[in-house]
Amino acid sequence: MVFRSSPAFAVDAHGDRVYLTPHWDGKELELVGDGSQLVAPIVVDPTWSATGPLVSQHGFGRTATLLPSGKVLVAGGQVAGGVGATCVAELWDPVSKTWKTTAPMSTQREGHAAFVSGGNVVVCGSNSNSTCEAYSPSTDAWSPAGVLSDRRGYGAFVALGGGKFLLAGGYNAFGFLSTAEIYDEATSSWTSAGALSNARAYGHAVVFGGKAYVIGGRGAAGSVASVDVYDLTAKTWTAGPSMASPRDVFAAVVLPTGKLLVAGGSGASGSMSFAEFFDPTTAKWSAAPTKPTASDGYGLPLPGGAFVSSMSSEDVQLFDSETNTWIAGPPTSIKARLAVSLGGGSVLAMGSSNTSFGDTTAELYVSTANGGGCTKSVQCASGVCVGGICGGGDAGPTDTGPVDTGLDTGATDAVVDAPPGTKADGAACGGAGECISGFCTDGVCCNVACDGQCQACDLGSKVGTCAVVSGAPHGSRPKCGDSAECAGKCDGVDTQKCVYPAAGGKCASTCEGTNAVSKACDGKGSCAPQSTVSCAPFLCVDGLCPTVCTKNADCDVNSVCRDGVCAGVDAPAGSSGGCGCTVVGQQQAIGGGAAALGWLLIVCRRVRRRAGKND
Repeated sequence: MVFRSSPAFAVDAHGDRVYLTPHWDGKELELVGDGSQLVAPIVVDPTWSATGPLVSQHGFGRTATLLPSGKVLVAGGQVAGGVGATCVAELWDPVSKTWKTTAPMSTQREGHAAFVSGGNVVVCGSNSNSTCEAYSPSTDAWSPAGVLSDRRGYGAFVALGGGKFLLAGGYNAFGFLSTAEIYDEATSSWTSAGALSNARAYGHAVVFGGKAYVIGGRGAAGSVASVDVYDLTAKTWTAGPSMASPRDVFAAVVLPTGKLLVAGGSGASGSMSFAEFFDPTTAKWSAAPTKPTASDGYGLPLPGGAFVSSMSSEDVQLFDSETNTWIAGPPTSIKARLAVSLGGGSVLAMGSSNTSFGDTTAELYVSTANGGGCTKSVQCASGVCVGGICGGGDAGPTDTGPVDTGLDTGATDAVVDAPPGTKADGAACGGAGECISGFCTDGVCCNVACDGQCQACDLGSKVGTCAVVSGAPHGSRPKCGDSAECAGKCDGVDTQKCVYPAAGGKCASTCEGTNAVSKACDGKGSCAPQSTVSCAPFLCVDGLCPTVCTKNADCDVNSVCRDGVCAGVDAPAGSSGGCGCTVVGQQQAIGGGAAALGWLLIVCRRVRRRAGKND
């Protein structure tokens, strides 16, 4: 028998905590501690449970993205020691609670933006490149997805709605950035969105009432308190009200009350505990209750408030929006540098210790279900605590699956059955528990699970009855491939997967950093690489290798644009490289398969100064 658990504790009505020691006598598990100073009601709830470790090491600057399927994609991040980044990506399965390596990204990334678009995960930028690529869960493949105007890492990112996303600020090898860009998923492209008043990275962005707010962060002179406001209709930036305290790497969470909570972070004097509210109805900041512990970190929304974790310790604090108070949350057994909200009060956290950027630990936080004990609403998955019970005194249990106790006894954990639903097939629903059938799909009670890629349960006269689909997959189901040239479709017969064109069909040439890549359909809905040509020191553009640059962003990370040519960073002004290379000719056209390459004529002239002469 193996017992696995995060540190167990009891917490009272004031939020005071006492740690408990487990004792097992072969029949019962007891948690023992001194509760003499605690004030009722008292809740005993370890809350965290172990989940399988990641397959690979991902350090600071990685991203974790929740997919529509409930799986989580972790991608990139610094490698062990903090020097360089990785291109490795992997998926967490919420059913098996295990990780599985996916196809890797085409390039190493850290501090990149990551978001879901059309069922795929799009990752963009890094402090060393400007490329974007999309991961298709249905094909386990990455494909190009546009290019930023500049290399950009650790910018402020937010979804604007309507398939558009804002990325503002950040930094690269040339310093902090003030520029902003908007991604349109309809065209898979970025367009300029003006510039912030202050160049910054490590800030936060939120949207209120048709406006995007970029808050705080770090600039060349240190942490900033300023706020820039982007009007989505006028497409202009204006200065917003500044925070009381400059800060970066802080928690920012929109509460159920509609206010924004900003807490902790790093400032001029180190880690902070000061917190602030921003009220979008008045566009004003006000003081919030001080966080009990000072730390940098991040925050995530909970049904009853906010989850705020430190990046440098095991400390977790919960903010209850009903009472405007902080209570001690369950500490992790890892230093959780990254976490993602799974919805319903659950959080998946991944660790990374201070001494090594390559940690593979992970833990799962689950809020208390209805019927469980509580002292504050923020502890409950429903966001409601009445009379010391989540969901109220008359609430019944809501768990519908095995209880994960972390105790490996070789026996199956008990199953707590939920009361049956009352809604018939075809009725609108928000969860399976509402339906007599036990299935809520496409927003309606369905006669079966109906989760195939080519199925739907809300079609015309068949609402409530699972039906096969022809053409594009329905709703949020994965697309039939991620390439227009190679995309498949539902054939009206196969309910589980799309039908794709045969492999070998030609696709448009694409770019991967400095490489121009010719591609062909792989028979699975994607364009697969066939041959690659390096454009270095230029960055590839539209599948072609340019011969002239107009700005530094046209060149690779080791070069700058001088006199129309990409040259080494240390090359003297007026030269085009260490050996004075001048490129003559046009762009190289990259064809498919065994493509013919147009040769470039490169004329190099070595310049040497000796005794006042050139030879």
